[in-house]
Amino acid sequence: MTREPLAENTRKVIELLKKHEPDGPTRARLIERILDREEAGFKKYGHTMDRKDYRPRDWRFELLAELLDAPQYAVAADEEEFAVHLLNDAYRIQKKLDDTFYDTL
Repeated sequence: MTREPLAENTRKVIELLKKHEPDGPTRARLIERILDREEAGFKKYGHTMDRKDYRPRDWRFELLAELLDAPQYAVAADEEEFAVHLLNDAYRIQKKLDDTFYDTL
């Protein structure tokens, strides 16, 4: 039986994964992990990520916080090349936050 995502955001993430990654066991495992994390988050926080009280800037701060943890895990796993890519992603998000700061005043 196929599980369905709880949130529209999760549905969109799965669609992006299906569009950009080949079908197969790795993609299927990633989809299951995404659904598992969504379910765990709902149990822990009592809501999905389809929140109306967050603006894009709020989500960028959340994204940056997660991206700043990821390189630590990569280095601990002896995956420095992954750490560099993750830091590059974090840099781009921080830059976007910096560039849009004055738009929110």
